[in-house]
Amino acid sequence: MASVAALYRNSDAHSSPKQRALTYDQMLSVVKFSGAPQSVRLGTLNALTARGRWPNEDGPASGIICVSLAGMMLGNADGGGNVVRSTARWRARRAVKLGYWRHLRDANSWSNCPECGAERTAGKCGKCPYVGRAKTPNGKANFDEFCHPAMYEIDVEAFRSAPRPRGIRDYDARTYADHKANLTNISARKRPAPTPPSSPLPPAPAAPQPAPQPARKAAEHVSTERPPGISLTSRQRKELAFRIDLYVRGRTHITEAHGGYGYDLAPGDPRYIKPLPRPMAVLAACKSMCQGDPARELFSHGCAMARALDAAREMGESPPGESP
Repeated sequence: MASVAALYRNSDAHSSPKQRALTYDQMLSVVKFSGAPQSVRLGTLNALTARGRWPNEDGPASGIICVSLAGMMLGNADGGGNVVRSTARWRARRAVKLGYWRHLRDANSWSNCPECGAERTAGKCGKCPYVGRAKTPNGKANFDEFCHPAMYEIDVEAFRSAPRPRGIRDYDARTYADHKANLTNISARKRPAPTPPSSPLPPAPAAPQPAPQPARKAAEHVSTERPPGISLTSRQRKELAFRIDLYVRGRTHITEAHGGYGYDLAPGDPRYIKPLPRPMAVLAACKSMCQGDPARELFSHGCAMARALDAAREMGESPPGESP
């Protein structure tokens, strides 16, 4: 006959709820509803979803994560959408820094020799004749010896014991009236008044006033007149020369864009533009630089008429009424 103690479970036994390993779905629920920071929770959910139900389908799930950044970038139904590579890398580093993940092995690293325990940088051990393989005989990755991506381990207890934010209160209202009553009770709570200091604080010292500076005297040799500026820029001068030639030539001949057929325009044609004499062309070009010419599809450069005429004179052109 079995003893009475055998009928009760031992709290230290492996089958106890405190010691029993979690399944894959239970691990996802613990991470999803934990009080860990949002970036850590989403990064962990993405990594677990990319890893999948490994090593057992419904049995105890391991907290080992050996997933590349490309897998951590993929979103899931509970952890949000896809993220960029830098975000996935930052989430993994933050989870390690806050203690929710443990960094086990670096990327492209070999484990210690299983025979002598020496550290290895290649498949062959340097202290014994053991030679490891990066893949199993079936052609699959041998993570026990060679780890291509970095390897981490999830601290499930850290997620389970993470404190929740202060503003969240666990309250389940069965009706809307209970919900309104709970809101009234929360708003009616008053924070304790701060205790006044035992002795009054001394007044803050006054800010130092800047020393008065003597008034600056204007130099007598400095001229207050605005120096004359350049008439036109080099780019505007080129545009002015182009427009002078355009007004001199006018439009008496046209060539079709398709076919290359060319013909002369009669004075009565609406496309015909009469050529102007050189002095009149200079005046018209200077005016178009100031006001534009919609008929020739020339826009204005916003320059003054006097400056445009000065630039034309410097270029060797003569406006009407001036001898060359």
